[in-house]
Amino acid sequence: VASDAWLTQHGWLERLNMQAHANAAQMRDEFVMEALVLHDKLAFIVHDLVASELWRARVLPLVKAQANRQDGVRLYQVIYHEAVVCNLLEVCLFHRQACEAVGDALVDLCDYVQRQLVWVQTEAAPPRHLSARDAAEARAALLADAGAGGS
Repeated sequence: VASDAWLTQHGWLERLNMQAHANAAQMRDEFVMEALVLHDKLAFIVHDLVASELWRARVLPLVKAQANRQDGVRLYQVIYHEAVVCNLLEVCLFHRQACEAVGDALVDLCDYVQRQLVWVQTEAAPPRHLSARDAAEARAALLADAGAGGS
């Protein structure tokens, strides 16, 4: 991660993401999605997303303290990579054939999304205008509503 070869790959994925979004926004032929489906690369992209998440969660805290200013850009690129890959999957998985092409990796993607939603619910700071008590009560009410709706 963050090697020169990895940064080159990240650059290509970033360009694919931009092209996929341009195609979707202009309602043109979505050849990026079709190529990823044809060459069976969507499962690899899901794997890359999960690997990026693991690196951010497990490795970044260890290297962040030792990083110097020159390493800051590379560390940012690694974190940004997760967003790029997630965004590319978002535009591709709008289509049924892409969802079918992902195969069993779709379960890993659902797990990833669930982990991110739990993180937002538990780790995100409450709005500044709420006291900690109000935020805790609001969170408890949301969890109670979610529990009642899920049964």
